[in-house]
Amino acid sequence: MTATIPRPAQIEARRARDEFKRTLDDSIIVVRRIRDARARRNWLRGIIRAGAALYDRKRHLRRLVPLTGPQELDPEAIPIEIVLSKLERGLAAERARRHGRGSQWAYDVNREIGLLQALLAERRRAAIAKAEGRTESPTGE
Repeated sequence: MTATIPRPAQIEARRARDEFKRTLDDSIIVVRRIRDARARRNWLRGIIRAGAALYDRKRHLRRLVPLTGPQELDPEAIPIEIVLSKLERGLAAERARRHGRGSQWAYDVNREIGLLQALLAERRRAAIAKAEGRTESPTGE
């Protein structure tokens, strides 16, 4: 059963998503203009933070890491520690593709950015759960 989002929240989510898309569209031009490595790194960190704010575990996790069995049916019920380890392994594999001999053809920079965004969002979620004293999944199962 899915919960319905109130209309103002849908409008706000749509505005945030559209702003993020505009930022990404503008980013192609910006990356070419940024010559300083520090400025490029700071710009990319901003993109990752913006994407992490829009991260939705139920929608994004299936596209980033392999889920099997009951995990596939309800990603919200997976403990945070397992999700973090899956994301970290996926990120390590993607970086190995990038840094491997001749940078393997299967490397996808968008997947690496998506993994970084999900990892940042899940770490925030883990920090909140720890501050609230929860050890189980956020759904309380």
